Amino acid sequence: MSSAGRGWPAALTLLFAAGFAMLGLYALSGAGRVRPLPLLRTGLVAAATVYLLRGLLLVPGLVALAAGRPGHPPRALLFSAVALAIGICHAAGLVTGRSGRSPGRGGAAARGGR
Repeated sequence: MSSAGRGWPAALTLLFAAGFAMLGLYALSGAGRVRPLPLLRTGLVAAATVYLLRGLLLVPGLVALAAGRPGHPPRALLFSAVALAIGICHAAGLVTGRSGRSPGRGGAAARGGR
């Protein structure tokens, strides 16, 4: 489509890339690697929810695969598995209370690192 002179696929790809970069930045902020971002906990809950919901698409895909029904390409199953793993990491960070830490209160400096 993009080769046909349409610009919307490139714009949509750029939009998704910016969104994933923002989610990654919030994850780094929650881990205390960058300064705390506004609405940090809300952002992390939203990110975990989005990734977990996307990852849950793995379940019907695996059921269909086990039943021998076509329709779920292996690539989609892989993407769902990756999203589920990322969502679990976000949720684990929220549950363990690591979100919202500032770098000075438990980051590398507090542990004696640089």
